[in-house]
Formats: sequence, structure tokens, C-alpha cells
Amino acid sequence: MVQAMRHGVLPPTLHVTEPTPHVDWDSGGVRVATRAVDLPTDRPARAGISSFGVSGTNAHVVLEGAPATAPEERPAAAGEPLVWIVSAKTETALRAQAGRLRRYAAGVPDDDLRAAGRALATRAGFAHRAVVVAEDRAELLAALTAVAEGTPTPPPSWARRSPPPGPCSSSPARAPSGRAWPSTSWTPARSSAPGC
Repeated sequence: MVQAMRHGVLPPTLHVTEPTPHVDWDSGGVRVATRAVDLPTDRPARAGISSFGVSGTNAHVVLEGAPATAPEERPAAAGEPLVWIVSAKTETALRAQAGRLRRYAAGVPDDDLRAAGRALATRAGFAHRAVVVAEDRAELLAALTAVAEGTPTPPPSWARRSPPPGPCSSSPARAPSGRAWPSTSWTPARSSAPGC
């Protein structure tokens, strides 16, 4: 339902071709959506959702569409590098993901490159990882190509295969320049130290 509100279209009800004759559909303002229905644009869209459990536990919620607002853009700080985290379950998948991200990065406006990096930072971290730190699109594309092809190049574009320092650290080891080196095979150390 949330996606329906986001797109402004209520999809048809599954497995129903015509409403049941056992309900008086004319007496109320309710009907079964047997085809896609555009949601109203002159007022907030609202939907009631009910879930009935076998054990007798029922849940009910009313959703209301949020007003359309432009996303808040965070201006890039002067000299802020492009940081893209690539993560996958296998090295082959990591290389494939880096290739897809390279194709994406080649075709988007410059402003979207930093936004994409911020979005990638929120994704799940899998066992195989690479962190690309670049000053501009050309450096980003070259680094993503190196990861996709599995050809190590000097930092910031490829992998260091040692665990990060410290028992609780979950961030990659630091290169001498202070930039993050990517990691394709580290997993955070397990520790019983306080605060871990």
C-alpha cells in the first residue's frame, strides 16, 4: 500500500474478478478494486489495512500519504571526495556489482554521484567489500573498473586483505594518506571487550 501511495495508483485486488454478491456494495462508499485505480490528487490518499491472524490476533492500521515535497539536498563540502562502498557475498558478485555501479556512474549528473555514495553507505555489508574514494568522476570510473576487473591498483581503488585494527572496529584499515582502503575479504573481529 505504501508503494501504491508513492506511485499514486491502487493496483487491482488479487484473485478477485467480481465482488461478492453477499455484500450490499451500493449502500456504502466501498468497492473492490478489480482494475488499477488512480488515487486522488486533490487530497491526501488514505487506506485502512486489516490483518486477521489464525490465533485471533488482529491488527489494523490507517495509512495516509505524505505530502509531496522535494528531497532536501545536502550541498557537497568543498573538496569532499566521492566515497562509494561496494559489498557482495562473493568476489564474483563484488566485481559484477562494481561493473554495474561503473555503468551507472558514467551516466548520471555530477551532483548525483555523492548522493549515490551516501545511499551505498546504507546498504548491508557483506563479506566481500571494496571502498572507492575518488576526487572526481574520472577517478571514480577508473577505480570501479579496477574493482570490476579484479586488477589491484594503488589506493584508493582496491583491496587490502587484512582485518582492521582494534577489536571493535567495523571500518576498513586506513591507507597512509588517510583514505579508506577497500577490503574484499575482511570480517569484523569478534571480541568480548566492553562496548563491542
